[in-house]
Amino acid sequence: MSEQNNENKNEALRISKFEANRGKYAAKYSKAYCQSFFRNILTPISETWFRPELIGFENFPKRTNPDAPLIFFSNHSGNGFPWDAIVYISKINSMNLAENESVRALISTDLTRYLCLNPFLVDDIWVKCGCINATPLNFETVMHLNEYNVMIYPEGINGIGKGSNKAYQIQPLQLSFLRMALKYKTDIVPFMTINAEYNCPLTITPKWLVKLARKLGLPFLPLGPIHICSFIFAPWLVYATAPAQINFIMGKPVKLSELVNKPYEELKKEELLELSEKIRASLEQQIKEANEVYGKKHYNIPTLLKAMRKNWKKFFIWWPPFWPFAITYFDVNYDEKVGDASIKFSLWKLIKTLFKRPRVISLFIPVWGWIVMIGKTIWQVKVLKKK
Repeated sequence: MSEQNNENKNEALRISKFEANRGKYAAKYSKAYCQSFFRNILTPISETWFRPELIGFENFPKRTNPDAPLIFFSNHSGNGFPWDAIVYISKINSMNLAENESVRALISTDLTRYLCLNPFLVDDIWVKCGCINATPLNFETVMHLNEYNVMIYPEGINGIGKGSNKAYQIQPLQLSFLRMALKYKTDIVPFMTINAEYNCPLTITPKWLVKLARKLGLPFLPLGPIHICSFIFAPWLVYATAPAQINFIMGKPVKLSELVNKPYEELKKEELLELSEKIRASLEQQIKEANEVYGKKHYNIPTLLKAMRKNWKKFFIWWPPFWPFAITYFDVNYDEKVGDASIKFSLWKLIKTLFKRPRVISLFIPVWGWIVMIGKTIWQVKVLKKK
């Protein structure tokens, strides 16, 4: 009886730990903000500029274990800035899935740590839109609470920084998503991201540039035509992309329990690494097959022109030079109590936006904009080191 009481007490403490942690990682998240941002900003950008297609998602995977979320995972394209993930989240949210079928993304802590890795220097935009820092505690909290499915890019930041020339060469996968899937007895579901490498074509990440990035406290710095233009003309271009049409192809759920012959607790790291390599090779093969079918029309200009004509009234949102202002304007003016009416355009609100966030103007100023971005990054690195 005493042993049973101790088990119940330990379980209660475990649950309370996860409940307390939910309050921490979700502190800046607002469902209303997130949905309005998708509806008014990200969807017009995505549906016009990227025109994503979800292929095979009509048969959306169901949980084989109702007590644990599915873990979706995909390849990164190595295009310098993770627009592939941003577009996917926007598109998947447009499906109007049930609450427990919706998807929240676990992202590298590097993306939230530095202001310059937030799109157009908008503070906390990743977490405001529902992303969660991929720490071990956060990952397990999401799995335990079982409120929505999880999306992860197991190549990590190396997947973004591998260069577009290695777009479909899958980098070594992190083991955390395999550990969690095995521990919580759930399936992992691959989907293939095709064409996103053409958003920033000819992008490379030479070793000397990676070393420079590390000195600045960044995981990598990409180098390609768009990035060179950003150095010469205006820093905002470092976030910009060409209008490649991104396709997402659903794969078959993987039951990891069928690939191992012992309980999760008994698996050694070497065995997990072997399992990881099997998953990596399988994903790479599926990507190759998907690319042969869905990767032929990289930019699909006819659909781009059609989308531009259809959405011409929202030109000041989806045309790339307006992205910094559109996203910053939304972040400054959105009021959850008022809803979408709070972001209705007015000259006064624009002045208010520029007054409160003058750094958005610096993104259009050669040299000075980079001084602002790099200076802010170096300052953040020093602050983090002191902590």
